[in-house]
Amino acid sequence: AELRGYAPRMRRIEVVPTGIDTERFNCHQDGRSMRERMGVKDNEKMVLALGRVAWEKNLDLVLKGFACLHKDEPHTKLVVAGNGPAMGHCVQLAKELGISDHTRFPGFVDDKDLPKLYAACDAFTIASKFETQGLVLLEAMATAKPISGIDYRAVGELIVDGKNGFKFKDDPEDWARATKAARLIRAWAHRSARSPGRMGSSLPCSTTKRTPACWARRSAASAWATATSLCASSS
Repeated sequence: AELRGYAPRMRRIEVVPTGIDTERFNCHQDGRSMRERMGVKDNEKMVLALGRVAWEKNLDLVLKGFACLHKDEPHTKLVVAGNGPAMGHCVQLAKELGISDHTRFPGFVDDKDLPKLYAACDAFTIASKFETQGLVLLEAMATAKPISGIDYRAVGELIVDGKNGFKFKDDPEDWARATKAARLIRAWAHRSARSPGRMGSSLPCSTTKRTPACWARRSAASAWATATSLCASSS
């Protein structure tokens, strides 16, 4: 949309999202140890926000939205993973909203642990208005996770509402609505990488090796659909 604004006469424009390494990010990762590390019980659902904890990431919206969501979904935990200058503010805001006991701030998560972190969650959310690529969003999609994302810039363009995720406006109640919708898509969550035994490991190696190149050329909607269909076919 921004490119068309600069060159309205351009006739052929195709957006190609950044390629994701699906050897690392896929639905066969085991997130159970990470859930335990985050203090999430087996009977609880986990919503994940991942990235630099900074003002431009719009985490106030996530925290206020989670306060709304938690009233209806008390067995849900919010994990805000990452570090940054707004950490103290976010921790304090969680206390003021009365959700500190249900919110986790684990700080920096090592790159090698990210696949398991995505695998651990039941839904992934992103509220940043600063994204030009949305890599964490694409990584979560490659892990076949249900998504809620703000309808703004790259995030709004990558999500096809109701198809590969749920969009929300810059409003806490709308965040809660979209994230609850994502969290309650049990068919998606049950295909998660949390239980690789259930998922099975029968996905042919040739198919797995082929997907990174394919997904680098597909839309985010297609990437997510492919991830979930591969999970379903191998379960």
